[in-house]
Amino acid sequence: MGFRHLSQSEVHDIIRSFNDGETKSQIALRYGIDHSTVIYHIRKHERLGSYSSDVYAVVAVEPKPCIHPSMKCLVCGRAQDELRREERQLIRDLQNRLKIAQERLKTHGIPVE
Repeated sequence: MGFRHLSQSEVHDIIRSFNDGETKSQIALRYGIDHSTVIYHIRKHERLGSYSSDVYAVVAVEPKPCIHPSMKCLVCGRAQDELRREERQLIRDLQNRLKIAQERLKTHGIPVE
């Protein structure tokens, strides 16, 4: 396999493809590059992560959204819970409804986890 420079979009695609489960060998075959080149770009991305302004940071995997609305201060480390009173009440109500629904299922002989 010959040497060639990969474009930024190709590097983006290599990292995304790897994160989506494609094997390094499959990626190398698709781009006609050496397996070690794929490893190089993946490792460089993992090493630099979001701390760099180059292509490897731009390709950072889209973070999965947090479903818990709490924050932690990056300076002092204190956590602050952002759940409001209404949200806490809604959670309690939904937990009670779930408990009632589970009891109904049990009385009809349906197994509940």
